[in-house]
Amino acid sequence: MNNNYERPVAFVIPESAEGIYAASGSGNMTVSSLNVWDRWNGGGKGLISASWSGINGTVSLTINFNNTIDQVEVDGVSANSRVSGSSVTITFNASEASSCTIGVHVNNGSNIDALAVTGYDYSVT
Repeated sequence: MNNNYERPVAFVIPESAEGIYAASGSGNMTVSSLNVWDRWNGGGKGLISASWSGINGTVSLTINFNNTIDQVEVDGVSANSRVSGSSVTITFNASEASSCTIGVHVNNGSNIDALAVTGYDYSVT
């Protein structure tokens, strides 16, 4: 067994309904593709699902998109969240649950149907 921590590697295939992960044995995180929840003139809301197992501690999950995000909300865990351009970061205690739903709002005139996850990364402390 490898006792050295190796940073997990995450792959996102935007056309796929599932995330793909590779980890060093210290747990795993999967982020699913974007689904449109609502559409309105000038934007809409997309939902992403994150699930994890074997992770203990505080997780900082950053998800990158192909467009600017205006707002983020999290359901399923108590989380702090922030938006920075086309990235959102949520921080939460992994022992609180094994999954959460992340809602992202686009209100900048973009087509919500064109919004896609371009990648994600996480760290555990």
